Amino acid sequence: GGEDGVGKRVDGAGDEDGDGESSSHAEARRHVRELIGAFDLDPNRVLDLALDALEWELDEIVSRSTKDAVASKSSFSELSKMADEDGASSWWGLERLRTAMTNVSDGGAARNAVLSLLAIVRELDGHYDDGGTYRGRAVAHLLGFKYRSCHGRAAAAKAQTGGAAVAAASAANGATNGAAPPAAAANAYPRSLQLSTAFLCAHRVLDPHSLLPHIIAYTNPAVASKPAGGGGNGAKSNASVATPLMSAYQTHCADVVKRLKKLGVVSLNSSNAKKDDDKSRRGESSAPAVAGEAFRDDPVIGIFRALLALTGDWDASTAFLAHAAAGPEFASLVKQGDGDESVDKMRTMMDSAAAAACTLCEGAASDVCAHVNCAFGDVYAGAASSNGSGPVKGKRNGGNANWTSILPPSTGDATNFGVLAKGSSLEEISSALRDPLSSLVKSGRIRRNQSLYVKLCRLYKSNLAPPSSSSDGESTEGADPPSVDDDTLAVLSTFLVPSLSLFPSDTALPAELWAVLRVLPYSVRYELYSAWRRPGLEKGTLRSLLPAAIKSGDIPKPLGIIESEIETGVAARYVLKRISKENIAERGRQLAKTSHNNPLVVFTDILGKIESYDNLILMMVDTFQFVTPLGLDVMGYCLLVSLGGGGEEVGQRSRTKMGGLDTEQWLASLETFTGAFYKKFPSVELRGILFYLTQRFAAGWASELGVLRSLIKTAGGYGFVDYDSTSALSDLQLDGRCGSRLLKRETSSFGVVDDIDRGASQRLRSVLQGDDLGVIILILLSQLRSRALYSKPSSDTVKEHVKVIGSTYDDCEAVLCLLLEYLSDSSMDPGAKEKFAASMPSLGDLHEKYGVDAAVAWMLCRPLVRKSMFYMDDAKLLSSSTSGSASAAAEPPSYLKPFTTSSPEMIESYRSLLPEAPWDSITPTMFEMFYSLAIYDIVCPEERYNVDIDRLKKECERLDQLRTGGAAARGQMSVLAAAAAAAGGNYEQVRRATAFTREHAAELERLKRNVEQLSKDFQRQKKRCGLVLKKLEGLKESLIVESEKAKEDDEDLFKEDDEEGTSSNDNEKNNSKFAPAFMTFCIYPRFLLSPEDSLFCAHFAKLLHKIRVPGFMTIELVDNIVNAVTGSLYCMTEDEAGNCSIFLNEIWKSVNSWRYDNDAFASELKDTPGSRLSKELAQENGIEAHSLTSGITHEDYKAIYSQWHQKIGIASIGCLQSSEYMHTRAALIVLSRIVQVFPTQPKTGERILKTLAPLQGDDNAERPDIRATAQGYGSQLTKARDEGMWKEENVAVTKARQEREKMRAEERKKKLAKQHEDMKKDSEMISKQIDHTFGRREWRPRDDGGRQPWSMDPRMHSRGPPPPPPPPPLNASAPTFTPKSGDPRELHGRPGDSRGRQGIDRGEMWERDRGGGGGSGIRQSNDGRGRQIVPGVGGESSSSRGGERRKRSRSPEPGEDTEQRPTQKRSRGVGDRGDWSASHRGGDRSGSSDPRGSNSGGARRSDRRGGGGSSRY
Repeated sequence: GGEDGVGKRVDGAGDEDGDGESSSHAEARRHVRELIGAFDLDPNRVLDLALDALEWELDEIVSRSTKDAVASKSSFSELSKMADEDGASSWWGLERLRTAMTNVSDGGAARNAVLSLLAIVRELDGHYDDGGTYRGRAVAHLLGFKYRSCHGRAAAAKAQTGGAAVAAASAANGATNGAAPPAAAANAYPRSLQLSTAFLCAHRVLDPHSLLPHIIAYTNPAVASKPAGGGGNGAKSNASVATPLMSAYQTHCADVVKRLKKLGVVSLNSSNAKKDDDKSRRGESSAPAVAGEAFRDDPVIGIFRALLALTGDWDASTAFLAHAAAGPEFASLVKQGDGDESVDKMRTMMDSAAAAACTLCEGAASDVCAHVNCAFGDVYAGAASSNGSGPVKGKRNGGNANWTSILPPSTGDATNFGVLAKGSSLEEISSALRDPLSSLVKSGRIRRNQSLYVKLCRLYKSNLAPPSSSSDGESTEGADPPSVDDDTLAVLSTFLVPSLSLFPSDTALPAELWAVLRVLPYSVRYELYSAWRRPGLEKGTLRSLLPAAIKSGDIPKPLGIIESEIETGVAARYVLKRISKENIAERGRQLAKTSHNNPLVVFTDILGKIESYDNLILMMVDTFQFVTPLGLDVMGYCLLVSLGGGGEEVGQRSRTKMGGLDTEQWLASLETFTGAFYKKFPSVELRGILFYLTQRFAAGWASELGVLRSLIKTAGGYGFVDYDSTSALSDLQLDGRCGSRLLKRETSSFGVVDDIDRGASQRLRSVLQGDDLGVIILILLSQLRSRALYSKPSSDTVKEHVKVIGSTYDDCEAVLCLLLEYLSDSSMDPGAKEKFAASMPSLGDLHEKYGVDAAVAWMLCRPLVRKSMFYMDDAKLLSSSTSGSASAAAEPPSYLKPFTTSSPEMIESYRSLLPEAPWDSITPTMFEMFYSLAIYDIVCPEERYNVDIDRLKKECERLDQLRTGGAAARGQMSVLAAAAAAAGGNYEQVRRATAFTREHAAELERLKRNVEQLSKDFQRQKKRCGLVLKKLEGLKESLIVESEKAKEDDEDLFKEDDEEGTSSNDNEKNNSKFAPAFMTFCIYPRFLLSPEDSLFCAHFAKLLHKIRVPGFMTIELVDNIVNAVTGSLYCMTEDEAGNCSIFLNEIWKSVNSWRYDNDAFASELKDTPGSRLSKELAQENGIEAHSLTSGITHEDYKAIYSQWHQKIGIASIGCLQSSEYMHTRAALIVLSRIVQVFPTQPKTGERILKTLAPLQGDDNAERPDIRATAQGYGSQLTKARDEGMWKEENVAVTKARQEREKMRAEERKKKLAKQHEDMKKDSEMISKQIDHTFGRREWRPRDDGGRQPWSMDPRMHSRGPPPPPPPPPLNASAPTFTPKSGDPRELHGRPGDSRGRQGIDRGEMWERDRGGGGGSGIRQSNDGRGRQIVPGVGGESSSSRGGERRKRSRSPEPGEDTEQRPTQKRSRGVGDRGDWSASHRGGDRSGSSDPRGSNSGGARRSDRRGGGGSSRY
């Protein structure tokens, strides 16, 4: 009775009204103590009753809150959202529990009852220690007994329904296989019990870890009987854990891995494949349901969910879950303390346990999503309101002050239960959400909550976006990128980015994610993509797993992501197999759709196919127009990885083929794709690839030069500057390179001009200009030239061929010139020169600090030096055209001052660029003018300008005619129509081909614009050349230093002249050191750099000779040039040989004209400073002293020319005979270019031809390129010789050679004629043999039923024999048929007809089938009276009727119905020929009484032999 009274008292503890909360609780505790003391009750029993009452009160609060919520909902969708995901009672769930706990009526009975019961529990169970910490005693044991009781009831119920033996075994052993929890029946553990447990834990009355021994005890009763520390070998098993969660999760992972390995596998056995598919489908559909059903009522997971709902403490909740799932292993880590290693291991266990719970229990995953949503609710609301999105729904109580929470204040408030304050930073948000989000990704459950993903994306976007970002989302170029802490980077790399793979493929979520990522630096984005990719794509992760890792569930990438990647890869490959140019629009969209959620998989596969099949490049580039911006950014990362910038396995691939000369197919395809891709999509990040190239160049590797080359040529639109080889440049292209940029563009591809994407070009230029990246690459390429010759990367120990080294050197030089031209071009960017000057070091720094050669340093600075040199002149020209004043442009701007030739910095740097010796002969003015000017400044290709302008004008006229139409356009319209028809076009396509379209209009506009621009360029360049010429003439006295020795020599010469009565010009002083110094330090280093520089060196030397610079000895300079060229032929690369040939060709044109044209020698060389020699050269060649003062004579020049000619010939022949590849190659390149000017002496020419013979033969098959080049040069040399280029050849020798060539030509002609005659005779002989064979063949009856092959039918053969003779009459009594005209004829019946029908004879059938030809085929037949009937003789024949086919018919049988009788086909059986007699077959075919019949038959046989017959078959 006492206990009942206590129970009533406890139940009504909160029903009394009190003055306040504290007095009510104190009154309740006092009454309970009085009852215990008065009736001597067991405090534990009273405590147990208090716990039951608390459990009931909490259940009532949640039930009442749920009913109120249901009553307030008006739609089915809102009601369905309240339903629990795992099918349990509708009140169970994190959001519903928090709503119920935080929306209790302030001052209501329920709230007072709960708080009073809580006070009673505290009073009866524990006490507070000295530190203020509550110490409980019996609550954990009482709750443990409750869980045991629930389990026992469930086991008993199962025993009654499913068999006592099975239930007992289940209750004794729990989950035998580790895949099922101990609960035996659904709803075995009341949710109210788990709720009260979490409520007590929230108020710190209970430690949840103290319940685990009780759960382990009833799950595994044998554990209680074991001593402490027992368990055999101490291995972790299900007997030491409170829940088999981890073992079930490991089994689940192993099953999923096994299933994933079978995805995409094609089985050749269809029946087995069908069975496997059925099994996998059944297992795939049943396994998650079984796992979710099994762990729905697991007590540990239930307590975990309740703790997470009521406390909101993720670490505490997952620690309890990990302790229950891991058991002693987790407890031992807790005992070890707070060491870093222990904490990391505990954190790993907690994450694994949370991921397992979310994977196997869908309700737990839903609670985790709700926890995350509530955690950042206030922060998201503040961000949304600041962005103008309006208020955000999230208030649980609607702001009613009468509702309060029964939870402790430290865990929540009465409104939003958010764990993050409204003003929390991004680092705090990431730190709080990092772990729960990771568990959602590992389990794959985030795919069910797409709205949560979108909210997180928008939250991070608002916190990461800088204030300076534009409204359209594009970040400002100059804005500083946001800083990203470790926790934020972890959330991005483990949740936001990889979770995209778990959602269906659409464009909405990638757009939300891209809004977050686009504000980040590209390096951070690529790091996120790398984490998304690791450790492999599709089945790559599964292949790298060890069996132990699979069994333990330690998989580095979530299985849901792996499955999504495999499915995406299968779908993408399906589309790739069927894509083509015809269906690119449809299939391209399908392929892009597959890439929305897994772009890494699709683009990696696409790049892999492009590496093997380069014909896919343009199709794939067109496909990317359907890809999202996120996909394009990922494409840039995938391209970088494929090139070697992101993956170790890719970075180790060989980039060159076996010989080292040619690029591998995969790299060549990627080079082409890179240029095409960035031309189409210039907004994609470029810095990643450019920085990667910079690192490769800095490390000494030049294999990726093609990537940079492709970017500048294709995306930058500067393909006209590049060249495959300098030796392949034509004279037209070289003339174009002397002019403006437009002229160079028009002549580079012989008038075919590629379209330039200005957006792509400007984008590439802006990236290269940013961070001084372009100038850095220029300096690295300059250094790489020397490193390619003299050093190699330390990791490369393979000895390279000299051809490979030369090719690398040439590629570096070509890309260097291409990039320099691109960066310094201001036609598209007016500020390009200023940005280029801001990044470029000074001339002295380039040479001294960066180790760049003097010639290359000048080349890098030349655009800026020329800009400063002609700045005032260009400003005057511009001001004259704009009627402005030029006074404002009196001086160059500040950015050009360091590169002004008159600046102290430049003058001071001159001395450091050359040794001291050259300054004794070369003045700084000469050095400055030579290296500052370009070919554009001294040569104006007037003829090329005029030719191209006329060509463009003709194109304009043609398009104008096409636009206006009429008679003038008929010609070209017919040509266009014929071309379209020949291409297979239909009528509409032909019509469009002849119409004036928008493309024609755009082309016409471009042509007119280019004509106008070329005219302006021509006038501007003409003025520039005149200005430079005038400037050089004014400076010619200060270009060469007069040596002291020259002065002494001149004094001696003056004395001799006085004695001889002659005079000398004091203004012209010779310096023997000038020519060697000028050649060594000026001409030679520069003409090897590029074709433009080689042209400049040649024309600059000619210009100095033309203006008669004092002391400029042209003959001396040419002698040094010959010596330098003949020596350097043995140490040149291919492009250097091409440049040398261009330079030598220009020089040798003048040298030849002076040798063989007396007028040219007299007008250009005689009595000029260039004709004088130094004393050393005069003595060496045995020329008298007059050459030192007045110059050499023509005879002296002939002698010197012969020596030059001989030197070049000997050096060339030596190179051709050399076994070294590069020697022969360089000599052939040089000789091919100068074939029109060298050789001119027959002796040298004959020796060269003799030396070429072995190179042209089959013995040189090992070097096919040398053989082809030698054959081409041999033909050119022979042609030049025949055209009279060997000017010194004797006339008699020339005539003798011409006679020999003529005789050889006649012999060849006779031989060919004889061959034709023999072939004709053989043909006639074969024809006669064929005619003879067919003419004597007789067709005989066969024993195979009359059937004969088609080829054996004589009617089928065009040259077959005449028809056989007619058979004898078969039926003499046949009726007579009288035609309309002609003699009567008898009809013969068919012998094989059983009904005795009459038919026609075999001869008539032959003639009828032939078509009844006229006199060419005469058939004889016998009538019934023995007479021979000759058709066409004495009656009507086929020839007399104009070749018409003679109609045949037969008389009907007596009594036969002709209308009902079916048509009878004529038979070709044995019966037709069986009665032919041998005598008749051998009879006379031409026997006839009429001579006309004989002649006609003979003519027919003759026609058959000669003309091949006239059969229509």
